[in-house]
Amino acid sequence: MSKKIKNMLSILFVAVLTVSAFCIPASAAEDDLTISISTDEKDSVTAKVGDTVKYAIYMTDTKEEVIGAAMSFFYNDEYLKLNADSINCESFKTAIGNPKLKNFYTFTWTDVQAPVKLNGDKALVSAEFKVLKGGKTDLSYFISDMYGDDMTYLKSYKITCKLWVNGKEVEDSAVPIVNNDTANSEKIQGDFVNYIDGMGEENSPNKDDHKSVVVEKKYISTQQNSQVVDVTKVVESSANGSGSNTTLIIIIAIVVVLIAAGAIIFVKKKDEKKNKVADNNAMSDDADADK
Repeated sequence: MSKKIKNMLSILFVAVLTVSAFCIPASAAEDDLTISISTDEKDSVTAKVGDTVKYAIYMTDTKEEVIGAAMSFFYNDEYLKLNADSINCESFKTAIGNPKLKNFYTFTWTDVQAPVKLNGDKALVSAEFKVLKGGKTDLSYFISDMYGDDMTYLKSYKITCKLWVNGKEVEDSAVPIVNNDTANSEKIQGDFVNYIDGMGEENSPNKDDHKSVVVEKKYISTQQNSQVVDVTKVVESSANGSGSNTTLIIIIAIVVVLIAAGAIIFVKKKDEKKNKVADNNAMSDDADADK
């Protein structure tokens, strides 16, 4: 083999190695998903397509037992597929939730007879996801209500989260992201106050710079003359899968009450008219008798 051919083969070999060096990391990077679970970028975690990711939220440092809660966590199903069977409200065993909502899960719980003392051993809620594709996404939460036996929201607490990838814990005690956009569009604000630092108003070290996240609230109210307000919005929400069965039951109950009230008014007016006719006939008969 001539020296010229050897040199050409050497150059070609180096070129192939160089191209491979660039292609392999690029291909690997396409399978990497960066998941943010905290406002601190240091708490971001990288997982690969096909990996199983578990997310859990905890609450500690409470001064009272809890008798009621309503809470949500949020994800992007473009990157993460929720395993509905994995959802576990460890602290609230009888919680009722809806896993069919678009990009978030909401649960409610109340038990006056068996108050719960929250701690770091049992999560408020946890769930597993399968990584679908590479890129960047986040996991977040929002608490609508969390109250004790005095029926007011908790003012002392500390919220943290954990993350596992394929069963291995990769992040512990991170301050989770309080969702703003989706929580606002779904109008899930309750009486509970969520703070960016994950701490209640009574135990935050940054009392002068304690930023809260407050979104719009969804509610049903009534006015005089039996006019129902906001019912249309709630019906549309329920039809789209973002309303709860409880809301639908309330709407049906209101409609039934309105129908019953209308029927009572109708019957009452009919009776009044009948009595009026009878009175007029009686007066006419008396007048004829006087003649």
